[in-house]
Amino acid sequence: MLDLHARKYAEKVTSPIGRALYKIGITADALTILGLVVAIATGFAVATGNHLLAAGGVCLAGVPDLLDGAIARASGKVNSRGAFLDSLFDRISDAALFVGAVWYFSHREQPAMAALAAGAMAVSLLISYARAIGEKMGFNVKGGIMERAERLIVFGISLALGYLWVGLWIIFILGSITLGQRHWKVWKQATEANGLKTRFEELQEKFDQLSEKRTQRKAAKRSKP
Repeated sequence: MLDLHARKYAEKVTSPIGRALYKIGITADALTILGLVVAIATGFAVATGNHLLAAGGVCLAGVPDLLDGAIARASGKVNSRGAFLDSLFDRISDAALFVGAVWYFSHREQPAMAALAAGAMAVSLLISYARAIGEKMGFNVKGGIMERAERLIVFGISLALGYLWVGLWIIFILGSITLGQRHWKVWKQATEANGLKTRFEELQEKFDQLSEKRTQRKAAKRSKP
């Protein structure tokens, strides 16, 4: 949701910073790698219970994620190699945070919360996978109420407030809704692209046919002497 509506406003801030960083020799790939290192360190902080430190780590890890694209645009070297690296490292970063949460709860003998963290991780990765596979097919899959930016915000705030489990529930529930939204977007576009009808349209067509037949029978009965 933020990616869809706030990106153009964010770029007004990040573009000049990206140009400045490029001028002093910092590359987009270097910043992407730095973001991964910070995210993995943050995952360790989550696992060991240093959650206030981890909240700061989530914020810090988000900075390279905002600026690597700006540096790439400033350098004029936006390419598929950098995009692949950025996307792959984003998934590893997400997994590092959630694995840290799984470790934290499992070592506190809270298996239900550990399972929740694993479920939130699975949903988060599936949201990204749905977009990747949908876009590979040529469909627009952006959007949803719990994209990556929202997940990081919820994760970071819940860590800072000391209620990680609440954040995980929010990510799991709203993430599941987002996954459903993306599935529906792809399903609808694929249905139209292949000239198919949705199940609802098929049922509506059958209902209309039955209604027309009943109307014809009634008209035939009235016409009898």
